[in-house]
Formats: sequence, C-alpha cells, structure tokens
Amino acid sequence: MRADVAYDSTVYIDSAIHDVIKTLTETLAIVIIVIFLFLGSVRAVFIPVIAIPISLIGACALMAMPGSL
Repeated sequence: MRADVAYDSTVYIDSAIHDVIKTLTETLAIVIIVIFLFLGSVRAVFIPVIAIPISLIGACALMAMPGSL
C-alpha cells in the first residue's frame, strides 16, 4: 500500500508570498522614483521610504489585534 500527497498547498503559498514581496519592492521603487522626479530632492524621498514599511507594520498589527490576521 502506498500513500501520496494529493495536493500540496505549500507550493502555492510560497509563490504567493514571493509575489507579494516582489510587488512591495516594485512599489517602493516606483514611489522613490516618482517622488524624486517631482520634488527633485533626496531628503524628500526619505519620509515615504520610512513611512511605507511603518504603515504596513501598523496595519498588520491592527488586524492582528482582533484576531483577523
């Protein structure tokens, strides 16, 4: 008697996590480029670069508080 795994969901989950990280990286790069092109200052780029990860962490923390994450 032999048993095989019929469906392995870890492959899909790994792919989805990779796609999310790739999308976040591309988004951060686009934000940096657009802000630099419009404002022309490297100092103006630092605020969004720091605010984006902090807001994502805060949103995840707020979703985790009631147990929805």
